[in-house]
Amino acid sequence: MSTSGVSNIKQLPDLVNLIYSEKKEGIVLDIGCGRGILGYLIKVLFPDKYLLTGLDPDIPQKVLTTVTSIYENIYESTIEDFLKDPSIFNSYIAVANHVFEHIIEEKALSIIEELKEHSEMIILGFPNPRSKYVYNLFSEDYHTHKWGASSSTMNKVGFSKVHEIKGNEVFIWKS
Repeated sequence: MSTSGVSNIKQLPDLVNLIYSEKKEGIVLDIGCGRGILGYLIKVLFPDKYLLTGLDPDIPQKVLTTVTSIYENIYESTIEDFLKDPSIFNSYIAVANHVFEHIIEEKALSIIEELKEHSEMIILGFPNPRSKYVYNLFSEDYHTHKWGASSSTMNKVGFSKVHEIKGNEVFIWKS
């Protein structure tokens, strides 16, 4: 989850409140935790309600100490590698905000299906594909968007659209 974009940061408090409205406590798996901004907001807004696990394949070294102080567990790994190790699974509240649109659609949907096997709830945030912030869908650059999640695509894999939060579409799945 890249939390460096201004539009992304502005909607994070609303996303944290959505997590709390759906599940008052539990283990949050912050997929693409990056600099730990989502985890930090969860700790500030709802202290002692959640255990936090951060997952990111590329945590900047200059913020690693800060990130490890926010999360009870931190994994420098891709989601695919994380899902291969069943010993670390809990019944997660998995949150991925601005993550899966960076992965080719078929692969992303396959990962999401596998993630459902290890989660009690999944909340996914995507940029609105009709907004001015959508990047080139066909670029080979890692940080560009490979696809735009639509309600019909997400409904096919069992998610319902919750609502839009500051220009981002948020989908939820519960076991």
